[in-house]
Amino acid sequence: MKRRKNFRTVRKLIALPDDLNPHRVQIAWIGREHLKIEHHRGIAGLNPHEVRLFSEQGTLVVLGDNMTLKELSDTDAFLFGRINGIFFEDESSCGKI
Repeated sequence: MKRRKNFRTVRKLIALPDDLNPHRVQIAWIGREHLKIEHHRGIAGLNPHEVRLFSEQGTLVVLGDNMTLKELSDTDAFLFGRINGIFFEDESSCGKI
C-alpha cells in the first residue's frame, strides 16, 4: 500500500501522463472485432454478449456479439467478436469511452 502512495506522489511531482500509470486501464480497439485490455484486475462476468472486467476506475463493460476471450493473463485480456460498445459501469469516476 505504501509503495502505491509513493508512486502516486512521485508521478505527480514529475508530472507523468496518466497513460504511464500502471494501474489505469488501457484499451486498444483494433478494427471492429479485436480488443486488447491492459491492467485489468480480474473478470466480473463473461458471456457472448457482455464481458465485465474489474479495474481501478470501476467495472469495465464491453458489449457485443459472439465475443470470446481469446487470451487472459493476470493483467491483460484479448477479446474477439463484434464489439458494439465499451463503458465503465461506475460513470461517476470515468464515464463512457
